[in-house]
Amino acid sequence: MNAIAVERMEEFARGVLKLSPEMQTAFFEEMVNSGTMSGDEAEGLKKYVALYHMFTDQRYYNAVREATFEMYMSEI
Repeated sequence: MNAIAVERMEEFARGVLKLSPEMQTAFFEEMVNSGTMSGDEAEGLKKYVALYHMFTDQRYYNAVREATFEMYMSEI
């Protein structure tokens, strides 16, 4: 992937993560409602931002890992 594209994607994710969770939701809803992106594109970007957050913030990664473990163990 192009280094400039990767840098811009990371900038985008950092910008979105600066918003509160409520503002993140409103941001993506507005992008879809304005026709800037489709619902599928917005969902893909949400997933990208979540993965970026998980792999760049050790505390968040640990919290996700622990929650996943607890969910898995409760199913057993």
